[in-house]
Amino acid sequence: MAVGWGNRMKLWKTLAVLAAVCALAGCASSSFETTNKLNRSTTQIKIVALPVDVQLYELDAGGTLEPKGDWTQSATKYLNQAMQEQEAAHHVDLVGYDEDKIAADKRDQTHQVTKLFGTVAGEIVVHQYVGDFKLPTKADGFDWSLGPSVKALQAETGADYALITYLRDSYATAGRVAVILAAAVFHVGLQGGTQVGYAALVDLNTGDIVWFNRLARGVGDTRDLDGARGTASALLADFPQ
Repeated sequence: MAVGWGNRMKLWKTLAVLAAVCALAGCASSSFETTNKLNRSTTQIKIVALPVDVQLYELDAGGTLEPKGDWTQSATKYLNQAMQEQEAAHHVDLVGYDEDKIAADKRDQTHQVTKLFGTVAGEIVVHQYVGDFKLPTKADGFDWSLGPSVKALQAETGADYALITYLRDSYATAGRVAVILAAAVFHVGLQGGTQVGYAALVDLNTGDIVWFNRLARGVGDTRDLDGARGTASALLADFPQ
């Protein structure tokens, strides 16, 4: 089933903002941080890696985004594996969050945290990356937080930080590619497949987002493990040590 009009417009708005930011920045990813050093009470930091919030779409000739359940299922599997593999490179202990082993009320609390993060992340993308929309109160640095809502997650997992990751990936059909090429002849630019997302590290003691990275590019494929590894590496570029 195709994405409904309201949801499609919301998704396209997100894609458009991230793609515009990418064009302005001239690079695939860009991060903000309040620290480049993790608070290491021990040599190994414990980070709970929440399941990647990922959705894959097919972009047809008319510009309609069609959710692809099988692609999303594969991407979820490969991305979670690829993110877990990053722990050795960054000298951290990534602890997976298995919802099947968590009580229903605790799962709901975690879902509320991820929903809040989605809202805050959207504000970060608009107000931190686009100069014209920067908030006066946040003009001098990076100051964003999820507040005390993360305390439940800390109590449940015993982790020092939470790694939260979001990705929306779309792939143009052959028909869409043909339309893009035809439009280019008349100097009209049309959107093709786009990979957009962000990853953040949240201090579970304070709720502060201490590191945030956004990814926006027209390449990348999370439907296989090698492609997912490339995306995971890009999402965690400049990860604090």
